[in-house]
Amino acid sequence: MRTLFAALVASGLSVSAAVAQNYYPPANNPIDGNASLLYLEDLLDGTVGNGNTSALTLIMPQPVGKTLIKDKDLQVVLQAACSDALDGTPIAGGVTLSSLVGEVSKYRPKKTGNWMTAATEAILADSTSIALDLEAATSAASEANPKNAKNVVKSAIKLISTENSTSDIFASDIVEQAVIDAAIYADKIVGAAMAAAKKMDAADVALEMRAITMEAVQEAIGAGALYLLDEIMASAAKGAKGLTSIENLVDAALLDAGNVPNTQEATALVVLGIARGLGTTATAAAVAEANVQRAGFSAYVTKAGEGFDTARNAGDASLAGSALDAYIDANPAARKDFIAALVAGGTAAYQRAAEDIVQQGLNNDFQHSGANTTEDIVQAVTASNQKAVAKIAEAAVIAGNIAELNHLGLIARGAAKAADISLIGALVSKEIKATDGASVKVKEIVDFAIQGSVATAKSGAIADITLKATKASKLGADVVSQGVLSSPIGETYRAVVGAMVGDKKNAATIQQAGLNARLDDSNDAINAAGGVVLGIQANVKAFYNATLDALVAGSNNTQLETEAIVTGASFANPKGVAAIAAAAIANTSFSTSAIADAATQANRKSAKSVELATAAAIHVKTLGTGDLFEYVAHTVFQNPKFVSDIVTGAVVVAPGKAHFAGHAAAFVAPGSAKKIVPVLFAYAQLDNHLTPGQIVDAPSAAAAIMAGVTNGVLEGKLDPTDATRKKEGAALKAAVSAAVKAAIALQGTAVVTQTTSGTTSKTDNGPAGVITGYISMVTSGAPGQNDIVGGATGIVGAVITAAVKAAKDHALSIAQAAATAIVEISDSEATFTGAQLAQAVLNAKAKVNGVLLTLAQIQAAVTFGKNQAAANVPGAGAAGVLNYSHHSGTGAPVTSIFDL
Repeated sequence: MRTLFAALVASGLSVSAAVAQNYYPPANNPIDGNASLLYLEDLLDGTVGNGNTSALTLIMPQPVGKTLIKDKDLQVVLQAACSDALDGTPIAGGVTLSSLVGEVSKYRPKKTGNWMTAATEAILADSTSIALDLEAATSAASEANPKNAKNVVKSAIKLISTENSTSDIFASDIVEQAVIDAAIYADKIVGAAMAAAKKMDAADVALEMRAITMEAVQEAIGAGALYLLDEIMASAAKGAKGLTSIENLVDAALLDAGNVPNTQEATALVVLGIARGLGTTATAAAVAEANVQRAGFSAYVTKAGEGFDTARNAGDASLAGSALDAYIDANPAARKDFIAALVAGGTAAYQRAAEDIVQQGLNNDFQHSGANTTEDIVQAVTASNQKAVAKIAEAAVIAGNIAELNHLGLIARGAAKAADISLIGALVSKEIKATDGASVKVKEIVDFAIQGSVATAKSGAIADITLKATKASKLGADVVSQGVLSSPIGETYRAVVGAMVGDKKNAATIQQAGLNARLDDSNDAINAAGGVVLGIQANVKAFYNATLDALVAGSNNTQLETEAIVTGASFANPKGVAAIAAAAIANTSFSTSAIADAATQANRKSAKSVELATAAAIHVKTLGTGDLFEYVAHTVFQNPKFVSDIVTGAVVVAPGKAHFAGHAAAFVAPGSAKKIVPVLFAYAQLDNHLTPGQIVDAPSAAAAIMAGVTNGVLEGKLDPTDATRKKEGAALKAAVSAAVKAAIALQGTAVVTQTTSGTTSKTDNGPAGVITGYISMVTSGAPGQNDIVGGATGIVGAVITAAVKAAKDHALSIAQAAATAIVEISDSEATFTGAQLAQAVLNAKAKVNGVLLTLAQIQAAVTFGKNQAAANVPGAGAAGVLNYSHHSGTGAPVTSIFDL
């Protein structure tokens, strides 16, 4: 029901009290509701360490009389809190060592090494279970910022090595936990750990370095990062030089770890990694020990070592390939069976020579009738250089043995087996482009690439393969037919999705070809995925609506179909992957982890976005909106770069509370307000897509959203020292501009509007509602205010100008709405002329029917808006402001925009 400004006046309430700024100034951000940070704040009220800390605070913006805590002081208070958690001091709210380290690491993630230092000091002093507590603290700090895990490890091992010699044996536990939480940085973690371990007691250092290597290798392989094996061993060898034996390092990987695959290729990577770290002087010892542990691979590993030494002794990457060629030519009988090993070693020695080396290897294999296949050689070179996967495949085609059956397929399969999942699509594309593009060749490459991916547990690459193959060949129907035939049962939809996205013009034909390709798999998933792809391709701007339609359709009743829809939608619009994943969680009851994984496989670069969006969606769906403000604010504070994704996840599940989520996000990240606004409008379902008629007054919903964002910016205090509020003004200007653009299509109920020839009946529009929401939060409630705050050259005037520029066709409605809101809130109909407001609108140079609006025309709209306010006639979007019953310390949750 629409509520009028007049209703509040008649009830005796102050309009300005109800709608002016700061009606919900959130307190204690970001510690409110966070037991660990609240405990730290409580400690600051007393004396911590050697000084009085009562004037310090974690709250932002800091309260009057308080100073935001610096890193060095936070480290001291964290150490004190960790000691309390360890020595049995009662702490309310379930605060633990892990929660303290984790929350502080999220509070300031760039300094996780500092926080691990504080935790380690406390653990060494007060823990009765040092190993377990070190692991817990390491995990908490590394998870908060995986890229910085190396500093977490370095800080902890440095301390346990110098302050408590009995704790030296715990260094490997720290490395183990760090690699679990940051596997892709395993080599960096090992390097940092080895450097810090150098200060251990001499009696411990050799064995502990072996243990560090073992744990890193074990956890990296367990995480599926086999391609990091040689990198880990290279870092370990460099860091342990002179402090432990090469034999110890080999044993750590092959004898102790047990997780390194029992293959000649994996065994060789261990040897080659050590050789990379120490040079040719280490090769013989590494080979000898590897051959002791895995005698069955002795010949292959030995030749890999010879390949490394031969290339490195050439002295330059440009000579490495020729050196290997000469070496093989000189000994063809002895070496023809081990060309793959030789090229693996040569590539490890000089990775930048990989393209030349793979060509030399293939040519020699052909010349000497070697026993190695093209697949063996390409796989060996690819495993030794992930950075040039696509170029290696291309080079292999150029030098390939065309007489060898399926040589193109063998290139694809070998490369796909060794390559990281994210690189397989690109290598397929490069390989196809290196051929003449004939259908039979394209299908062979697709077939074998999928075989290699599936064989190494990388089925998620299937859609990448068919997408890139379709783009490279323009043979989508052929690609999809082969892709479906080559894919495992239950995975065929991936092949269809990739090919359809690879050729939008022929997507329907490609889908049908995929459906016709085989009969032993259900077509339900293909239809689900293909349907959403076609829907999005018809109008990518409406991708969210198409995704929702597919998710809520009666035909979507299995986990597989939901994953197929998420995969299809995410490939069709990768930029919308966070919203797509959140929508699937909101509208189905299937596995949330499987949904998140499907979205991530479609756009691996957006893994963090998907993680945060799905976490927000799960939180709101599971716990409701009672703590929506606190959840959004705190999560945005911890992950400010991903503010749009966090808001997306929350709003997708609770679209009626979009204004509330926007307020929270803008409060914590006011500088990102322009990124927040489009998300709020996009996922609040203001177009009534699923439930027509649910939002009676869309402009009022727009007003509520803009009111929330505006308040967030005002309360967030972008720069408290800036008397001119320049940054705040820039943030509001960008946010309002984004909002009017997003609201252009919104219409509400009929209202009276001023024109140059009189008055007319016209529907409320979204841009006018946006302006009502904005003005209601920035206009002073002081009676007698003469005109718009700051004038045409001030912040408000600049925002109005920017808004009109963004929605020029709505210039007069914006002018009228702004005037109505100003007069109502400031109670200034007797003195308000609107001259500065009119000038601000004029500055935008808006046109009607191609003719510039005059100042007189604009002033007429302003005056009409003023008169409407005097007559207690509400302006556009007024209900969104007056019914914006914001959550407060004791109040009820915010009114849904669906109830306006």
